[in-house]
Amino acid sequence: MGSGGKVRVRVIDSRLVPDAGARKSLLKQIKAAQKVRHIGFMPILEFGEHEDSVYVVTELPEATLGERIERGERLDEKDA
Repeated sequence: MGSGGKVRVRVIDSRLVPDAGARKSLLKQIKAAQKVRHIGFMPILEFGEHEDSVYVVTELPEATLGERIERGERLDEKDA
């Protein structure tokens, strides 16, 4: 990570992924999602397991899409 920017850490409740198989499947899906680059999807910087929980670290957006629209920001075609 090391960029110095703000991040969001999400911890998935262990009751939602109660066994090793479920955690392995979820981690596989998160790894696939990590490759997605789109304005509507915050980049996944890091993810993993701690004890029986799964965590995901993403960038923290400066503004939501709704806030950007309210400010009248124009989106690039690639971001729309």
